[in-house]
Amino acid sequence: MTAIQLEALTFQYNKRKKILDNVNLSIGKGEAVGIIGESGVGKTTLLRLMNGSYFHEYERQIKGSIFIDGQRMAKEEDFFQKIGTIYQNPDNQIIFSNVTDELAFGMENMCISPEIMRSKIDEVLKMLAIEHLRDRNPNTLSGGEKQLVTVAAILCLDIGILILDECMAQVDAKGKVLITEAIRRMKTHHKTVVMVEHDYENLRPCDRIYKMEAGKLQMVAKEDLKLCPI
Repeated sequence: MTAIQLEALTFQYNKRKKILDNVNLSIGKGEAVGIIGESGVGKTTLLRLMNGSYFHEYERQIKGSIFIDGQRMAKEEDFFQKIGTIYQNPDNQIIFSNVTDELAFGMENMCISPEIMRSKIDEVLKMLAIEHLRDRNPNTLSGGEKQLVTVAAILCLDIGILILDECMAQVDAKGKVLITEAIRRMKTHHKTVVMVEHDYENLRPCDRIYKMEAGKLQMVAKEDLKLCPI
């Protein structure tokens, strides 16, 4: 089943040159796809169209179609129910001084019962292999561990698609290993991951890698990148 489908997606700011030019992309459930490219080539624009954050402001400049789980996206709220985004700095997404409280926050806002919340927190912590962080203060964790907490908070909301926006940019080698293993675990649980990166080495868990250049996507063979497995 297809998680994300982009059909002839084209975007430009006012009358400037096209930022995205007839982009077509299909990503299946449980797949991890990497998108890489130099600064200014349209990676961030593509990300913000896929997660809906540009949809309301720039609706008239968007041509083509975005389908999530087979549904054509027609309004901003549609995206937020299906896609979660993890950004470079986890400190900007963490609110509470206890990991369990952090994971419960979104579910509490949705009026989910305490029993279901506890069950979901247990499930997600196990999925990401971070049960040992349950009672920790996120502010005392490493960069990689903090990123996993932000991922866990989104997964607790039953989000099936995650966009990782250079989420390894501020973590050390150990943190990159933790995130890489977490992505592999998420794939086995049929979660879909889109990684937007500037470093090929961070894309080792991806099934496919695309390079963005001049507003277009071109698939890059992983063997050509000489990525060493972790």
